[in-house]
Amino acid sequence: MKNNNPLNLKKRKILITGGYGILGKSITNELIRNNAKIIIIDKKQISLKKNYRFQQKGIHYFNADLRDIEEIKSLSKKSIFKNLYGIINNAAIDTPPKQNRVIKKFFDQESKYLDEEINSNIKIYLNTCRVFGKILYKNKIGNIINVSSIYGMLSPDQSIYKQAKLNFEKPISYTIAKSSIYGFTKYLCQYFKDRNVRVNTVTLSGIYNSQDRNFVKILSNKIPLRRMMRSQEAAQAICFMISDYSSYINGENIIIDGGYSSI
Repeated sequence: MKNNNPLNLKKRKILITGGYGILGKSITNELIRNNAKIIIIDKKQISLKKNYRFQQKGIHYFNADLRDIEEIKSLSKKSIFKNLYGIINNAAIDTPPKQNRVIKKFFDQESKYLDEEINSNIKIYLNTCRVFGKILYKNKIGNIINVSSIYGMLSPDQSIYKQAKLNFEKPISYTIAKSSIYGFTKYLCQYFKDRNVRVNTVTLSGIYNSQDRNFVKILSNKIPLRRMMRSQEAAQAICFMISDYSSYINGENIIIDGGYSSI
């Protein structure tokens, strides 16, 4: 039967990694609103009733460490994944600026910390696509969205943190991990050719989450729209990309940053 509403996800099963965070919850809400069936994998235990505005119907939650490929291989054998349609790679380790958090400068950043952030962020996406992407490959239908950050495209503006009087530097490990996603998407786009599986990156700027007031003001002044992104706006864009409205977009990087990268 022809889908008369391309944004209607027709009860397709969509896997969202990192569904506990502010963006993950917004993505979940938006996809449920458009008739998707949601599978969440997250390290944290959550209460669906407490954390999601919509009823639990259509939401399946699994607690797992996506860095552990053997653990998720075992998880993927569950029947709920049999007809998986979409993967939204959203889980990541980040280091947001906080008043009580001190991050050492580039020359003094500890190798142990850098290795953990780089390896963890890359492994999460890689393992998810190696295990669950295989299902899409076999089924010859699907859609993969890799969520990245504007700091994977551009160098972090460290002056923002300095002007906000935050004793903080955005570590290079975050940029290394996020920039790798673009090559990863291109690789998968070609690997999945002839399998009716699309692979794209969605690059986001900062999402408002009650950050330091001075930090928000300084960052907002650098964005042409003069504000940070709302999580719902990011979720709506991701919903568009997982839907049939974007049926001919493949191997691309969709930037949603309020004009931040237009300079």
